[in-house]
Formats: sequence, C-alpha cells, structure tokens
Amino acid sequence: MAEASNNPGADTDTFVPWREFLKSNYAPSLALVCLAVWLHAADSLVVATMLPQLLRK
Repeated sequence: MAEASNNPGADTDTFVPWREFLKSNYAPSLALVCLAVWLHAADSLVVATMLPQLLRK
C-alpha cells in the first residue's frame, strides 16, 4: 500500500475556503448534489407524514 506522502494528490492538510470552492468548476456539481439530498429528504418527510393517514383509510 502506498503512503500518502508518496501521492502528490493526497494532501489532506490544505485548507480550501468555501468561496474558492464555489467559484471553481465544481460549483454546479455541488449544487446538484445538495439539491438531490434536499429532494430526497423532503420526499421522505412527506411520505412519513402522510403514511399513517393513508394506512387508516
């Protein structure tokens, strides 16, 4: 197994501010992932709220 020091792309101590990250090419991908997570959570909330009432009928 290779050590992290031998891999130039494995620098985990570098701090990247959100501003720099959001101005990069990854901003649309980040927005899409955030939207997908929010949509899944909202859908689960709606189903969990409606399911007891639907099962009573």
